[in-house]
Amino acid sequence: AESSEAGDGSKPRVWKERGPKGPRPPAPDQQLAVVRTISDIVGELMAAYKKGQSVNIVKLKQSCSKRNGMQGLPKLTQIIAGVPEQYKKQLIPLLKAKPVRTASG
Repeated sequence: AESSEAGDGSKPRVWKERGPKGPRPPAPDQQLAVVRTISDIVGELMAAYKKGQSVNIVKLKQSCSKRNGMQGLPKLTQIIAGVPEQYKKQLIPLLKAKPVRTASG
């Protein structure tokens, strides 16, 4: 990325922030929001599993993302990576909504 401070008299380029919600947080804050969101989702999934309750994954992702200020929603692969090993057998079937295609044919 080139800087426009080459002495041509022009001002340095200023990037305008986009989006209806105001300025976006810098990348490190967004990474922190992703980590917090995933840990919240995993925590709520574990609590619901212990209570025997069913959970709407999409609504859970939306509420946790909004609460932590995350742009967009976390991917299922990110959530699965955040599940502790002792809960993977119980929680991964809840997260996988779509059947996996076979390689036959």
